[in-house]
Amino acid sequence: MAHFLVMCIALALVVWLGSRLILFLTGTALIVGDHIGEGTKMFGFNSFESEVISFFKKILPLDPTRISEIPITEHEQWHINKILEEFGEAYVHKDIADHLERGITAWGIYIYANNVLSRGSEWNEDSKTIDMTKYEDACRSYVKAYFIHPLPMYIFELASILEEMKNVHLAECMYRYFLKKQKEFRPNDLDVILIKRRPGWDIEKAVQYARMKAP
Repeated sequence: MAHFLVMCIALALVVWLGSRLILFLTGTALIVGDHIGEGTKMFGFNSFESEVISFFKKILPLDPTRISEIPITEHEQWHINKILEEFGEAYVHKDIADHLERGITAWGIYIYANNVLSRGSEWNEDSKTIDMTKYEDACRSYVKAYFIHPLPMYIFELASILEEMKNVHLAECMYRYFLKKQKEFRPNDLDVILIKRRPGWDIEKAVQYARMKAP
């Protein structure tokens, strides 16, 4: 009788520990998912972030913290210079000079990327295929802009291009990444001013769209 009782207690303990473990694992996944706000799944709550980072490394293989090493093409620099001309000889306080320069540089690169995307048809009549060169070029510039001045909206624009390229899975990962970064984003006064200068940027609508694409 005593032996049977001990076995029952042991079995009950195993069942209880198993239920606690399942509850802990699922609860952890839900907590992380709620924190990110992107409907992440159990055991895969950070897989989208890994894929985004891998994409960044593939398209721009360098250390993003070393901004001075980010290559800027002649065409990108031309657009940067056009923005700088708008500021003229305006005095900029030394405390914000570096941040402003990075903001202008990223914006110029972003404009270049948009111009690339506005080129003619990507359909190659000879090979009967779609020429993805302009998309890849634009993606690379968007990544540069984000590394130089990490505004989450650059990530949203990148996700939109990936969606247009029919890369549905990576686009969804990028939308999730945008939602995460937008939630974490704490803009300073200069960021607010620079964001307002971006025509066509509507952060609220971008968040709604991203949530729809990455539920």
